[in-house]
Amino acid sequence: MSLMSPAGIKRLADLSAEQWDAYLAKWESMREVVLLSQTHEILARAVCTWSGVPLQESEVKERTNDLALMIDASGGFGLRYWRGRQARKRAENGSAILSTKCAIRRSRWTRPARFTRLLGTGTRRVSCSTGTRQQ
Repeated sequence: MSLMSPAGIKRLADLSAEQWDAYLAKWESMREVVLLSQTHEILARAVCTWSGVPLQESEVKERTNDLALMIDASGGFGLRYWRGRQARKRAENGSAILSTKCAIRRSRWTRPARFTRLLGTGTRRVSCSTGTRQQ
């Protein structure tokens, strides 16, 4: 399924709604809520899940901040633009690392799957954070 297909966009909307519900429950016990930063976090979690980018709890604040800086910098100049560029570089470096890990994981499993297919003993699932495919 393509991320930008109608089904993919609906999935993003559903994931966003789930995050809003989870945060609403959390906010009930809070004395004060800074809506802008909380909205950034909600959207970052939804988008990462939707796009298949793994997001550890320890990475949420940093990834959220980087995504918000990239969006904010698109209309800025000077320091604002520079901060957004730095955030984009961090995101691109993280994507490259993720792609490399995924490729390594696939290459480790591809050889046994081919060997298994040669012997005729069935198929093997190869999975990665970007999806699952049959071999």
